[in-house]
Amino acid sequence: MITAARPGIYTCFNQADLLVSDVSSVVSDYLTSEKPYAVANTSGLSEEDFRSTFPTVRAATILTPQAKETAALLAAVRDPSGDAHAAARAELKAHLLGPSDPPSLTRFNQAALDLCAEADARNERAAARAATGFPAQRATGERAGAEASTDDSLDSSADDTADDTAEATTEAEAEASEATEIVEVSTGPEAVEAEERTADASEAADPASEEAGSEQVGR
Repeated sequence: MITAARPGIYTCFNQADLLVSDVSSVVSDYLTSEKPYAVANTSGLSEEDFRSTFPTVRAATILTPQAKETAALLAAVRDPSGDAHAAARAELKAHLLGPSDPPSLTRFNQAALDLCAEADARNERAAARAATGFPAQRATGERAGAEASTDDSLDSSADDTADDTAEATTEAEAEASEATEIVEVSTGPEAVEAEERTADASEAADPASEEAGSEQVGR
């Protein structure tokens, strides 16, 4: 029972000989100690599938619901020479947390300094280009204006083509309408009456032709 102020988590890690946990981020933090740890598998997965699904348990002793692995786990704690997962824990720690030396805070500070130095160098190169009169890229607004002008030209060309097509279609429809009217006139009542007059004239011409032919024969 803890009756005083609660200790920090890393203080607990330093005092502990073994961690028994579920799948948790605490496991990643505990790896800094490289001490043995166990993870309870209550998922129903096989040990192989459980390890591949949760990478942080790769170097752990997997406890089944029956906890039959407890005896071997405690033996490894009492005698580190029998710890079968020591090398795997060291490898997993380096993979997840990086090397122990230099410490993580030192590595973070160095990474920040390197990033600042790279930014400064880039600014110096940009200033040098500006000093030598090297032409800079066109402003974003200018590029956008040029693209808009090109789009307007394309739209205008498309509109002109559409107008020409509509005009040609209208002319073709007008010609087709006139042709239809001509056909209707040629087949209307006036055409029938003209055909009847032509037939009457033909009938009147036939007897006259016969009489002229008879007179020629008589002569």
